[in-house]
Amino acid sequence: MKSIERILKTLNFEEVDRPPIYDLPHNDAMIDYYGHGDVYKAIDNSLDMTRNIRFPQEEKLVKENGFVIEQKRWTEWIKDRPFKTQQDIKTWVKKRIEKIENYDKKELRKDIRETIELHISQQRRLEHTHKILTLGWISVGLAYSYEIIGLESFIFLYHDDPVLISEWLKAEKELNLKKIECLEAPDKISPIIFVGEDIAYKGGPIFSPKFLEKEFLPRLKKIIDALHKKRLKVMFHSDGNLFPILDDLVSCGIDGLNPLENMDLGKLRSKYPKLFLAGGIDCSTLLPFATPK
Repeated sequence: MKSIERILKTLNFEEVDRPPIYDLPHNDAMIDYYGHGDVYKAIDNSLDMTRNIRFPQEEKLVKENGFVIEQKRWTEWIKDRPFKTQQDIKTWVKKRIEKIENYDKKELRKDIRETIELHISQQRRLEHTHKILTLGWISVGLAYSYEIIGLESFIFLYHDDPVLISEWLKAEKELNLKKIECLEAPDKISPIIFVGEDIAYKGGPIFSPKFLEKEFLPRLKKIIDALHKKRLKVMFHSDGNLFPILDDLVSCGIDGLNPLENMDLGKLRSKYPKLFLAGGIDCSTLLPFATPK
């Protein structure tokens, strides 16, 4: 079977010659082994499906709008933020909401068009591997929000001013809905879209059920409904163990789940027989350190 045929049959729960292989090749040794240093060759020689195609970055600090971002090889994180006090954070959040509400729709369409053009140009360089559609971290905006100001600051701000956080998440959700509106026949590009929102760790969800029920799940459902109208299947991504809220996520309409961290595959498959599963193999200990057997 060709990779795309294998993927489509898997999405429809039909027989395949083997399970399709999905991964992000953010690994120097893998790229050298499969592609002799060429990222695209490594992807094409080893994977049926991938997501964002990235290249190893130099180790450096990048300053953007008061934020200091540390880049190192395959990842980056915020090292410093332009906030000194809780009031500074409130002011920044209010400006962020105002910016979203005044976002130029022509500029948004241009951004989406450029993202799609990049996707198509990357897909053309792959003969075998299918690249699923991504539009940045499209979802409710919860992970973006707590990452940009810091999780601890996010929690304190929600305690002090829950209305402001709610307004912020509403604005981020509306921005993502506008992005989805700008998509023209995306199902012709890929049958699947990636929706990423890190809301859990290995032990369970980061946030309380009460918070998620109020601020996250209803907005996630609106995002997924909009994507389904575009005839896309949604692969929902969150690190961590999602079992405590998985009934809610399925009720929101997710079609697939990734990466199944610390989750029992047998239990997942028996309880959710129509959820396609992408992951479930320990790649921090088992793959690099176990014997071949």
